[in-house]
Amino acid sequence: MIAKLRNLYDDLESRRHALIAELELCSEAALRFQPEPDRWSILMVVEHMVMGERGVRLKGAEIVGEQIEADPQTEELFKAVIDILDKDVPVDVPDPSIEPVGNKTLPALLSLWDAERKKLGNLLEAVTSADIGKALARHTVAGPLNPVRTLELALAHFDTHHRQIRRILADTKSGRGFTH
Repeated sequence: MIAKLRNLYDDLESRRHALIAELELCSEAALRFQPEPDRWSILMVVEHMVMGERGVRLKGAEIVGEQIEADPQTEELFKAVIDILDKDVPVDVPDPSIEPVGNKTLPALLSLWDAERKKLGNLLEAVTSADIGKALARHTVAGPLNPVRTLELALAHFDTHHRQIRRILADTKSGRGFTH
């Protein structure tokens, strides 16, 4: 794997393993706690994270390997998505296929996540220096993503939802209702 991609992928994996260690300490009640009827539980957040990674990869399957032309509008959209994620701005899920259902257990979600990360890793292993500017994935709003952008988006998305999980955990420990 190209060094830049390896560093980003390893960072993403390290963060995921740290989150998994946190989640494995949680009770089933804490994992299923919904701060408000219209808010997600921790398991729903994890389900969304897994399905989001899967969705971006699958949407890219039809464009993998296509050269991404420099486009200021696409660059601005990517920056806007990252900014929204970094600032924890509440937004509707941009694609109904990644809306969580909430009926999976933690072990089932972790198994799906492991499989999804392996697929991402395999895609990244195949990237050569000649492919670095080519599409690897597609985001509903940000559009086609090259391998670096794919991982940058994955990191921002992960961090947003990790913060969300920590807020839910804090609410379960304090007994407070959740407000966003």
